[in-house]
Amino acid sequence: MTRTEKPAPRWNPRATEQERCIALVDARFLDWLCGKDSEGGESQPARRERLQGLLEDALAQVQVAAQVVRVYWYSSHAASQTIDGHLLRWVRPEAADGGVSLLQALSRDLTQLAQHRACEHVLVVSDDDRLLPAIDAAQLHGMMVHLLADESAADLAALARTDAPWVSLLRQGDRRVVVSSADLEQTLWGDGLAPHKAPRGRQGPAATEAGPLREALESMVTRWWAEVPESARQDLYAHLPNQRGLPQEADRQLLLHLSQQLGRPLAVPEKRLMRELARAVALADDGSPQGLAPPEAAPLATPEEAPQPADH
Repeated sequence: MTRTEKPAPRWNPRATEQERCIALVDARFLDWLCGKDSEGGESQPARRERLQGLLEDALAQVQVAAQVVRVYWYSSHAASQTIDGHLLRWVRPEAADGGVSLLQALSRDLTQLAQHRACEHVLVVSDDDRLLPAIDAAQLHGMMVHLLADESAADLAALARTDAPWVSLLRQGDRRVVVSSADLEQTLWGDGLAPHKAPRGRQGPAATEAGPLREALESMVTRWWAEVPESARQDLYAHLPNQRGLPQEADRQLLLHLSQQLGRPLAVPEKRLMRELARAVALADDGSPQGLAPPEAAPLATPEEAPQPADH
C-alpha cells in the first residue's frame, strides 16, 4: 500500500510576525483621563513619545500581543513636537462644534483602516459614543477594535449608572484596555516611573503640606457637595459603599470644579485626597447629623445593648 504524502503546509508570513495595532487618540479625552481638564482646550503632554510603549504594555495585559506601529493624534492644537510614528489630525475645538470634526476625522480613519485591512487591531482612545457605527462597521470587516479606559471601567454596571453612553461604547469594544490615570499622567507628564509610596519615615511634598492642603480641599469639596442636586446626592450615596473611588461623572465634575478653584490641574496625591474627602462628605450626608457614619457602617450592638423584644 502506497503511503500518501501530505502536502507541506503553506507558509504564512503573518504567523511569524507580531500583529499590528494603530491607535486613534482623542487628545481631549486623554487629558480627561489624566485629570488635566482645561477650559482652553487640551494640554500638551511633555513626553508623548512614551505613549506607544505604554499602550503596547496595556494591550499585553489583556492578552493582545500587538505592536503599536502608529498613533493618530486628534487635537485642536498644532503639534509642539515631531515624533516618529505619530501623525497629527487637526480638529476644531470641542467648544466650536461639539466634537463633530473629531468624530468625522476619527470615523473616516477607522473606516479606511478597516476597508484596506491596514492592521489587525485598532485601539480607540475616546469616550464619544457617536463612534459606535464606525466601530461596528470596522469589526464587521474583521478588525479587532479595543477601547482605552481608566479604573472605573472595572465595574461597567456601576459606571452605567453615571455614564451610560460611555459604557455603551466600552461594551462594543473587543477588549477594554484599562490603564490607571496615575500611570498615564506619570508616563506622559512625569518622569516615566510608576507611582510608588514613599519609604517609611520619609515625607514628600504632599505629606509636608497635608494639613493646609487637606483643609483647603475639604472646603472646596464641601462647597461642591452643597451644589449637587438632591437626586444626584441620593444616587451617589446609594452607590458609594460598593465603589472604591467616585462614579465617573461625579469624578469629572469634581476635578473640574477643584482645578478651576485652584487655577491649575490637581496632582495625583491631590486627586486621591479629593476622592477621599468627597466620599467622606457624601457618606456622612445621608440625612443623619453631619459626621455620623451611615447606618450600615454603625458598629453592632453587644448582647447587653441589643433591644429586648417587647412583652406581649
